[in-house]
Amino acid sequence: VFFNKTKIPEALFLILAGILLGPVFHIVDQSTAAAFAPIIMSLMLIVIMLDNGLSFDIFKVARALPTIMLFTVGMVALTAVALTVVFHTFLSLPWVSAAIIALCMSGTTTDVITVLISKMKFEKNAKQLLIFESVANDIQIIPFFILLHFAETASLNPFTTLVSMLAIPFAIILGAIFALAWIYIIGNMLGKHPLNYVATLGIL
Repeated sequence: VFFNKTKIPEALFLILAGILLGPVFHIVDQSTAAAFAPIIMSLMLIVIMLDNGLSFDIFKVARALPTIMLFTVGMVALTAVALTVVFHTFLSLPWVSAAIIALCMSGTTTDVITVLISKMKFEKNAKQLLIFESVANDIQIIPFFILLHFAETASLNPFTTLVSMLAIPFAIILGAIFALAWIYIIGNMLGKHPLNYVATLGIL
């Protein structure tokens, strides 16, 4: 109701509620909630990305891919440089540490961007491009999270690092192959069954 009156997405109030319930008033134990975070995040991303994917025009996205990647790289670079300077200046972090943390924080998270954009008046193509940009952004900053993890554990093993980095393109290729196989199954076996989307949700 509040969104209909003000056009302010409710996601902002959910974030504020989370801050109040956790760090501010300590009503919810953050360590307990954090244990379930990976499962909740995975389920949330599955539902959000499926909802977006059903309305995606993949051919338009493919044509705009060079622009999206250029925009993503530019935004990450500018944000990372600005944050690096802030962390080094105000938190007295070493330049390398400040840069790695800045790169980890320079992404526009898909779950937040998707929810915010879905409630705003955007042209459909612009929405799709912004959502796809946030996905590309997430993929782009994953290597820096891997480096941050190794920095925290102080064990930079070249072989482990390479395997971790290769997991990203491997996951993309495996996901693409599985998606094509599922498209074939949907088209040839499930036809126009009214519960197609439920089967897809279950598979995801």
